[in-house]
Amino acid sequence: MCHCAVETGQSAFFGGFMFSGKPLDYQDEPLANNGFWPDLNLKDFQAQRSLPPDIDADTISQALLAAVAEVNAELENVEASWKAKGHTLAADVPGVKMGGLNSLCAQYMKAVFARAKADLLGEF
Repeated sequence: MCHCAVETGQSAFFGGFMFSGKPLDYQDEPLANNGFWPDLNLKDFQAQRSLPPDIDADTISQALLAAVAEVNAELENVEASWKAKGHTLAADVPGVKMGGLNSLCAQYMKAVFARAKADLLGEF
């Protein structure tokens, strides 16, 4: 017996819409970072990590902010090393790039988003 979201009455995601027919309404809220690591946006986090739009925006904001603080603290030596080599922004560090994003920034965003989503798992 299939227990998909439609049969159980739960919401599910499909192509930017929930099966309920409501468009996903993500919060377009910038997060200003420390000057070295890239600034982030709550909307990008919600979309890339497929967060249910019914989770309270403040809860999501707090999880993302806490994740940034934790990851930044863990990467203090990495940041200092790149700055000592003359790179004032993570985005300026040489390396593989795709769509204007370098691998260092991609890894940073992945670490922050994964940690924030892990913090939110109890919410859904």
